[in-house]
Amino acid sequence: MIRLLCLLGVLGIGWGITREEVVYRTTPQGELKMTVFYPDGWKPTDVRPGIVLFFGGGFVNGSTRQFYSKAGYLASRGIVAASAEYRVKSQHKTSKEDALVDCQAAFAWLQAHAREQGIDPAKLSAGGGSAGGSCALSLLETGAKPASMVLFNPAGLAQAEPVAGMPPTILFFGSADKMYPEAQAYWRKAQAKRLPVQLFVAKGQPHGFFNDRGDGTWHASTTYLADGFLRSQGFLQGKPTIAMPQGSKGALFAEGALQPSPAGPQRPIPDGIESHLNVEYAPGLLLDVFVPKSKPAKPPPLIVWIHGGAWQNGSKENAPSLQLVPKGFAAASIRYRLSQVAPMPAQIDDCRTAIRFLRKNASKYGYDGTKIGVWGSSAGGHLVALLGTIGEGEDKVQAVVDWFGPTALRRMSMYASRMDHDSPEAPEARLIGGPVQQNAELAEKVNPISYVTKDDPPFLIQHGDADPLVTLEQSELLRDALKKAGVPVEMTIFHGAGHGGPAFQTAENLAKIAAFFQRVLR
Repeated sequence: MIRLLCLLGVLGIGWGITREEVVYRTTPQGELKMTVFYPDGWKPTDVRPGIVLFFGGGFVNGSTRQFYSKAGYLASRGIVAASAEYRVKSQHKTSKEDALVDCQAAFAWLQAHAREQGIDPAKLSAGGGSAGGSCALSLLETGAKPASMVLFNPAGLAQAEPVAGMPPTILFFGSADKMYPEAQAYWRKAQAKRLPVQLFVAKGQPHGFFNDRGDGTWHASTTYLADGFLRSQGFLQGKPTIAMPQGSKGALFAEGALQPSPAGPQRPIPDGIESHLNVEYAPGLLLDVFVPKSKPAKPPPLIVWIHGGAWQNGSKENAPSLQLVPKGFAAASIRYRLSQVAPMPAQIDDCRTAIRFLRKNASKYGYDGTKIGVWGSSAGGHLVALLGTIGEGEDKVQAVVDWFGPTALRRMSMYASRMDHDSPEAPEARLIGGPVQQNAELAEKVNPISYVTKDDPPFLIQHGDADPLVTLEQSELLRDALKKAGVPVEMTIFHGAGHGGPAFQTAENLAKIAAFFQRVLR
């Protein structure tokens, strides 16, 4: 058989990848073939992971070429990847059932010929798009056991049932796909049964959004996540290598992340504190205010807590700022729009709106509206740092305590982290609406360092030097920029501390934070 060199440079595929067409089945309508993509350096004696992909088209039409881009890319990463044809109505005058039988035969052929194809049969996965996704799912009904499944808006989920023992599975859907509600229901059933099914969503995208067309934005984003999924199964090594287009807006959301985190239960308010809960500061947006019951001779400064949660989770309840009320402060805690609801600048716009509301209503609640400090952790740390550097007029704050907030988003992947910050599903991508490396201008627009001036308020920055998510360097960059501009800044580095934890919550550290606010705001 002749192996043809895959000259698919536009796909980022290596020159050493080869492909061949092999006949896997003979039917009354003729031979059925699959195109197999072999990695650079492939040998028949290899024992590599493999995957077979099935095209979509409603079982009426379609072509194996639909998955050449994805198969070629996966081959560039070391997987033997095949795109298999099957009989379709327009060409062969056959039924859906015939197509399913063909797909099952394709998978069985690869298993039977694994040794000559350089594939480990125990690491043979299946996938496909739309009708092709149904083909892959049908394997489970025959007792076949794919090592994993990669499914792009598979059809027929309304009739499918997640079954015990099913392999790890990743699903991709556009939220504008009429079949998306079926995918949601399928995912919820899988979650209830604790089955390894992931669902990723492209907001506003239609059926077939994952295909390689236009500038390749959604092809690249879905392939990037498919790579990460296969890597999590031990089938790939290293970071994805697919190039995502500059300016890509291909952010993907895990289905679970699209559900706003519910408000947490508010712990009992200590005696001596008057609470005003769930005050609406903008349509649908709430905050809490806490002031001393015994009115001091002079209205106290206000400390506003802004919660973390990767800009996609978290709630205003049980704010640490409440602990400062007995120390001579008033406190507030706000809820802002999360990234699954709207990307930046929605989050900082909400924070600024909240500050203006709190300043306007200072006399109503009994605190000094000219002395407002802000305090936040992680994503909240990022937002309070932004408040400190871009606030002006009625939303300008007078002091900032930043707990381990991100700053320079495009540098986050330069240091060891448990998270791939460059991924289209990273919290940072969801925040700005696309992968950070492909959206330099947007990433800089949300970087507090971009706005530092000598007029910024004093900062207290605290960070653990063992933070596995937001590296210490992020806070050091902000500290250095503030110092250079002549802004008063203090920094506490907790040795051995991670992303939050007990070191931040000690009585000694809370006293340090209170002393900072007292010194700056009194």
